[in-house]
Amino acid sequence: MSEYQYYEFQALDRPLSQEEMQTLRGFSSRAQITPTSFVNEYSFGSFKGNEDEWMAKYFDAFLYVANWGTQTLMLRLPLKLLSEVTVLRYGSRGGRYEDILSLRTLGANMVLAFCASEEGGSSDWIEGQGLLGSLLPIRAELVQGDLRALYLAWLRGIQESDANDSTLEPAVPEGLKSPTPAQLALIEFLNIDPDLVSAAAETSRSKTAATYSPESLARWIAQLPRADMDRVFFQLIDGGDCHAGAELRARYEREIHPGEEIAAPPLRTIGQLLIAANEKQVAREHEEAIQAARLKARQESEAAKAREKHLESLAIRIEEAWETVDERVATKQRKAYAEAVQILLDLREVASRQKVPDDFSKRIAAFRACHTKKKAFIDQLDAKGL
Repeated sequence: MSEYQYYEFQALDRPLSQEEMQTLRGFSSRAQITPTSFVNEYSFGSFKGNEDEWMAKYFDAFLYVANWGTQTLMLRLPLKLLSEVTVLRYGSRGGRYEDILSLRTLGANMVLAFCASEEGGSSDWIEGQGLLGSLLPIRAELVQGDLRALYLAWLRGIQESDANDSTLEPAVPEGLKSPTPAQLALIEFLNIDPDLVSAAAETSRSKTAATYSPESLARWIAQLPRADMDRVFFQLIDGGDCHAGAELRARYEREIHPGEEIAAPPLRTIGQLLIAANEKQVAREHEEAIQAARLKARQESEAAKAREKHLESLAIRIEEAWETVDERVATKQRKAYAEAVQILLDLREVASRQKVPDDFSKRIAAFRACHTKKKAFIDQLDAKGL
């Protein structure tokens, strides 16, 4: 198997300048470079840039896929919209690629890294083209306060843990029973056990809709200090902060519902989650076995009905069937011989049903005598007891 590495960077909050694009071109003459992206595939060579530096300077998202089983997704987000403390409940602060979920701080931003690695490589590795697009909405979800992606990464981290592990899970986000398309893509990307996700979702509350109405929002805006209003309008008009709206929504939620908290469900241990996942797996496999048995029975019933209909039709055109056998044998082709043998088997069954097996025996004996020199055909007849 030849080596395959895929690198894709996306700039979401601002486009690259011509000077920046020219700088990136110096790292690769083959890469596809646009004001919002850098994409390249490597079969034998290697990436000459530095992912960490590029995420700090130019890009908001990065995808890496290698055919030896390594996959990485990086997302850059403003610290004012997602705190380090929140992320560290689900991941860690570590070196590059050493954890399922890790973070680095870069000034006013953080870079989250979601990493998966199949030891020894994977026989069903995927190509990277188009994959980042399915995962990008996770960034917007995190900006809006949806932490399900972080919890899913934590689940992947415990997937091979000991069932006796008494470590408690972090807070379970809302809506885990109905993940978004991007979160489903992340589950597949990180190769998270679906039964573990299902078990973990048992205590997850349904996702609550936005709590603001136009009227309450208007009242809240009216009481904002003039300085805050000026700053927000400047950001929106200037375009320098594309997250101004998200920041304002988060502030509204904090101020309109101060101190409101819904009692969280009790946290479970890693061991309890793994046991629950195993129970889910057993139940799922049992149900799948039942469904498979029902499908098999239905298919066998349909096949039996089709067989019965075929034999009933054959019983009223026996001479025509013998003529077809002659035509197939005359071709002297192995495939045609097999077709002729199958027709003869059907004719034998029809004769047995009509209680005239001797008639068939006499006719097949005469038929064999006519074709004794066709050894391949006679061998097929012998194999089927004809």
